Amino acid sequence: MRLSSNADNFVEKVQDYILRHLDAPHRLSDLGSMVGVSTFHLHRKFREVVGQTPSQQVRRLRLKRASARLAFESWRSITDIALEAGYSNPESFTRSFGRLMRQSPSAFGRNPIGTGGGQCSRCQEMPGRSCRLSRSST
Repeated sequence: MRLSSNADNFVEKVQDYILRHLDAPHRLSDLGSMVGVSTFHLHRKFREVVGQTPSQQVRRLRLKRASARLAFESWRSITDIALEAGYSNPESFTRSFGRLMRQSPSAFGRNPIGTGGGQCSRCQEMPGRSCRLSRSST
């Protein structure tokens, strides 16, 4: 099912806002009000268009930024990077990071395998995780 350009438009506005204000808290009700739709409608359409909820996208973007910090700012502590990513403690950050990157933050910082400075160009997976398109095509 193809979404209307209006749905694509407000989802794009929310994505742009999230990127510009990644460190700010993002309440679904505030995001919905910003684009003039209900929280239910925003959540449903955002997930349909993007493939994840707004909160999942915020978490993923913050972890992506944290992975860059770990790879290229090795003098910073994991606690500092965890707090910057919005986690209240390094243990919670380590669990989330491990789920996404399939390795601990300290291991990633020592050897950021496959980072190449960015994501897989085919599927936008995070560095250090095997490409889901490669897995499905083999």
